[in-house]
Amino acid sequence: MKRGFTLIELLAVIVLLGVIVTIITSSVISTMNKSKASLSDTQIETIENAASRWVTLNADKIPSENGKYVDVSINDLASAGYLDASDLENPSNGKKICGYVRITYVNNDTYKNQFNYDFNEKSC
Repeated sequence: MKRGFTLIELLAVIVLLGVIVTIITSSVISTMNKSKASLSDTQIETIENAASRWVTLNADKIPSENGKYVDVSINDLASAGYLDASDLENPSNGKKICGYVRITYVNNDTYKNQFNYDFNEKSC
């Protein structure tokens, strides 16, 4: 009597392994994409927090009329010591992040004498 596996048994194992690899690969890719998006959100939050610290000492440079704004670049924040721009990389392409934070003065019924921070990315 011969020992071994039939061709059908081998094909079934190969197909099963293929399905498992496909499921694992799609799961890993999904996790990587989520982590890149999370890193991008964290970096934007870091930039906006640096702009918030900048405002603490430079509020006089922002017009105090409702809706008026000033743009502060990442380079300005880095040169003033509020941000380490060398650590900022776009996770999707690995290139340096360039842009500015638009700081808008807000004074209305909901928000009294506050600032809104909005990061805008631009090409380097």
